[in-house]
Amino acid sequence: MPGWYWALLPGLCSATYFTVLGLPLARLVMPRGVAPLGAAPVLGWATYSAVAFPVLSLIGFGAAEVRGLSLACLVAAVGGLVRGERQAARMPAWTVILALTMAILPAMAILPKHVDGGIVLAPPIFDHAKIAIVDAILRDGLPVADPFYGPGGPGHLAYYYLWHFSVATLASALHAGAWAADAAMTGFTAFASMMLMMALVLAMGAPRLACAAVTLLSLPGSMRTLLTAWLGSEGGHRIILREADLGGWLNQSAWVPQHLASACCVLVSALLMLRLAEDGGLVAAAVLGLTVAAGFESSVWTGGFAFGAAGAAAGLMLLWNIPWEKRRGFLMRSGVAAALAALLIAPFVIAELHAAAARGGGGPVALGPYPALGKKLPSGWRRALDVPAFWLLLLPFSLPAIVPLGLAGVWRSIFRRVEGERCRIAILLSVVASGSLGVAWLFRSTIDNNDLGWRAALPAVLVLIVFAARLLTRLIEGRRWGVVAASLIFAALGLPQMAGMLGFYMFGQGPGDPGGFVASQSLWDAVRRHAGPNDRVANNPLYEANVTPWPVNLSWALMSDRPSCFAGWQTVIAFGALPRADIVDMRSRFARVFSGAADTGDVAALAGPYDCQVAVVARTDGAWAHDPFAASQVYRLAEAAPEWRIYTRQASK
Repeated sequence: MPGWYWALLPGLCSATYFTVLGLPLARLVMPRGVAPLGAAPVLGWATYSAVAFPVLSLIGFGAAEVRGLSLACLVAAVGGLVRGERQAARMPAWTVILALTMAILPAMAILPKHVDGGIVLAPPIFDHAKIAIVDAILRDGLPVADPFYGPGGPGHLAYYYLWHFSVATLASALHAGAWAADAAMTGFTAFASMMLMMALVLAMGAPRLACAAVTLLSLPGSMRTLLTAWLGSEGGHRIILREADLGGWLNQSAWVPQHLASACCVLVSALLMLRLAEDGGLVAAAVLGLTVAAGFESSVWTGGFAFGAAGAAAGLMLLWNIPWEKRRGFLMRSGVAAALAALLIAPFVIAELHAAAARGGGGPVALGPYPALGKKLPSGWRRALDVPAFWLLLLPFSLPAIVPLGLAGVWRSIFRRVEGERCRIAILLSVVASGSLGVAWLFRSTIDNNDLGWRAALPAVLVLIVFAARLLTRLIEGRRWGVVAASLIFAALGLPQMAGMLGFYMFGQGPGDPGGFVASQSLWDAVRRHAGPNDRVANNPLYEANVTPWPVNLSWALMSDRPSCFAGWQTVIAFGALPRADIVDMRSRFARVFSGAADTGDVAALAGPYDCQVAVVARTDGAWAHDPFAASQVYRLAEAAPEWRIYTRQASK
């Protein structure tokens, strides 16, 4: 299990590497007024990842190939730094330290917490079961065979996994474990988002104090903790749905860094479109294509649907405002960027379309207002009132620190006309935020949860933080202490949830199963002795499920380094290309087998269609006392211990 050192070192390396890589590009392609240092981490990561993915797919994914490509990119970047011209826009050196400090918070949430008797974990680790994807890349290279289920052959992963690919490149280059590299890349993504927001607030003419305001306004959560303290969990849920909350920066940077990285790409892509509308050439167009591709390949919800709306609106706005004689050049350069992005994202689009067709039951996205109101209202009223409730209730409830200040900051920046280039950036960011919130408001994903609504709002969250920080510092400069106090009091309504999140990030969430989780590491060490790198493993999908707030086969995902033949509902529904009915059938079969109530033919099905070459029965499984594998003709006992039994599939005669 990774410790702090094995996460901090790769995190610092990635922050340094991608910043150096992106700095010469940022000097070339960022609009005037945007400090290159602030955009460099996002640009460096996006361009490297978008290029490295097809290159390493062609030449092979291995430590030598990753290090060779990374070194070549670094040499080119250093050469660009030496020859490149310096822009006037600057960021204070202390902003880097501030951003690195903020990056520790989400990275801390991913690491294990040592307590008496074992290990506990923080809730965000639930969404990092995707570390199994990183292990799959490190084992087998590209394209990725789906590590979560076995039926239907290896199958390519139906997921936007570019961010996880970058985790794998970091792990391969530094010879780090997948779990440690994931924590490091989570921290880097938080660092990159902080640097970008601080660069944007300075680009709109805010004083340097606004950089500190960006960090402070990123921390508060929603009013959920206060609501449940007042009405109880169920009472609060009956007013505003528990799952309706739009996560702020502190929440989403730890839970879903891939979507945060995509949101950063959306903002940088909009800035690159502004540069194309000014005087950007083919280099800016190529970088735009790479950044758009990186955003899509890291999150279809954010970099696909949200950017589709926000980018189209921003493009039309820019086209309308540039002189007639320059429109043709802008359209041609935008076409080059679009063609490059389309070429790069094609494999991901094909995989997603194949998965959508295989799942059946309609498309993955439906038109409908964001569900916000709870069951205290009749269902007919709820659907109608959800439309205004998104803006009037849910946004300030979910983001009290930034929505009132941020919206007021948008109004002040645009309609009171900040000067020149600063106004163009303010208008552009406002259009992007409106587009992303419009998608979250009116569309929802249907695969399982409403991931589209949660993640499409992320670009707007970043923009609102920027505008809120700018306005807050202006109010302080103007000594408007009454307005400042009112704003901070409203922002403080999110502090109780912030305190709870930070407590979980630092100390984990009890009670969990500290001893059982630690012991499972020995189990997976034993499994690897009997399972080859591509041998699929069957174990109880609910094994060690109580270490996270929602059940997921986390012990397998974090420590097995082997593919599963059915990792559980939460992973297969999201990453598999199977009809829902087939997944329900798989879940029922595995539940019967590992509860000790297997039907005739269940074990044979695991050995056959499910391709389970190794099976694990733990003492905590119901199958421990009624073991269907012991009486099976297709599995033999390979190793037994007081806490587990490992079976391997016998060769067919």
